[in-house]
Amino acid sequence: MNQKFSANKKLGQHFLKDKKVILDILNSMPEATHSIMEIGPGPGAITDHLLTLDRKLLLIEKDQRFVEYWKQKNIDCLFLDALKADWDAVLNNYNLQHEKIWIVSNLPYNISAPLTVNLMSISSFSTMTLMYQKEVAEKILGTEGMCSLYALAHAYFQVHKICLVKPGAFIPPPKVDSLVLLYQRLLQPKVSLMEFRRYESFLRNLFAYPRKQLNSVLAKFMPTNWQEQCKVHDIDLTLRAEKLSWDQLLTLYSFF
Repeated sequence: MNQKFSANKKLGQHFLKDKKVILDILNSMPEATHSIMEIGPGPGAITDHLLTLDRKLLLIEKDQRFVEYWKQKNIDCLFLDALKADWDAVLNNYNLQHEKIWIVSNLPYNISAPLTVNLMSISSFSTMTLMYQKEVAEKILGTEGMCSLYALAHAYFQVHKICLVKPGAFIPPPKVDSLVLLYQRLLQPKVSLMEFRRYESFLRNLFAYPRKQLNSVLAKFMPTNWQEQCKVHDIDLTLRAEKLSWDQLLTLYSFF
């Protein structure tokens, strides 16, 4: 990793330096991977190792300093805000639309959730190894029950914890612990990928008021006859959304 660059606080940069964490990330790549896409490579703590793998590599970077750095090394590095990216256009431009792509990123904490949602919607992203603030990662893992991030992630992926990352693993160290998660796309998702945005909208509405009972939450956005349907399927409307089972959640989505 090149040490001459300082982290940009406005971009939420924390440069990974821990060799064990880097090795854990590298070991999570499946053999079936055709290409690798790293989002936010920075000075290259992970990238230098990715370059040793026998795979096509594309870097996505918002910091112009690193775009120039990697281009000088003749590495494909696209100057792009990943949160605003047209991923279909990126895949088409680099002839990746039919590839099995492994996404790797030490995600900036401030955009980790919305960026993950966008990445989930792209079928070519078959595997993702992503680092999060521990609190966000635990929501995705379902540590505290059902939530929108958990329900979205697990409808399309198997999600596993790779490793805990302490603040000292970064330059500069953040104030919180981090977790690395591995996403492996399901061959048969719980909800069709064609319905991804509709399902996401349903989840945002369902979990918008986590302390309220289902009866008052569903009344805000469900179509007609939903109460009758809930009675037929024996869904307790005094529950909070976080207490729903997978079957109950998907049944409610079918009404939506």
